[in-house]
Amino acid sequence: MRREGYIIEEIIEYSNMSEAFDSVLRGTGRKRSRQGRFLLAHREKIIAELTASIADGSFRLGGYHEREIEEYGKKRILQILSMKDRIAVFAIMNVVDRHLQKRYIRTTGASIKRRGTHDLMNCIRTDLQKDPEGTLYAYKFDIRRFYDNARQDFVMWCFRRVFKDERLLVLLERFVKLLPEGISFGLRSSQGAGNLLLSVFLDHYLKDK
Repeated sequence: MRREGYIIEEIIEYSNMSEAFDSVLRGTGRKRSRQGRFLLAHREKIIAELTASIADGSFRLGGYHEREIEEYGKKRILQILSMKDRIAVFAIMNVVDRHLQKRYIRTTGASIKRRGTHDLMNCIRTDLQKDPEGTLYAYKFDIRRFYDNARQDFVMWCFRRVFKDERLLVLLERFVKLLPEGISFGLRSSQGAGNLLLSVFLDHYLKDK
């Protein structure tokens, strides 16, 4: 597939920026927080500022704090951005993810709407019915500490295979390189980056070849 351009223009459309603002500020707790109250009081100004900095490629993350969480028996260090930064990241990845998803295999389901457990179970049932003999065996494996061990240069190589807009690539690289190594657990862009990395180096290889 050809590399795609003019993605920034889609990102900075007011409807997308407004959706990002509303999504990040969803919930009473966020709205009533100190950050939330400030953002709501200056909604149009914040949207305009973020739109301008994304449009010219100057947007930078303003830092983060960390929190340890336990999920499925695993302890993880979560990087948490300010709400304002999260609005920008959401706006960018809302569009980027849409372009990435058409390149994934059908059964890529991590953090993708309408591709949850039930959808994937239906895919498995269909495959079992279509090819009982070819689906006698399955191989189950896990990638240990995937986000921690993801190579940042490999992630950016994958993004460059998809997008040709240099302003966008600069923004994505800032997200990918938020940490000294690996990709951030908690940054919305890491979901798409992880799926893309697996799509290029594993999923299509197993599915197509």
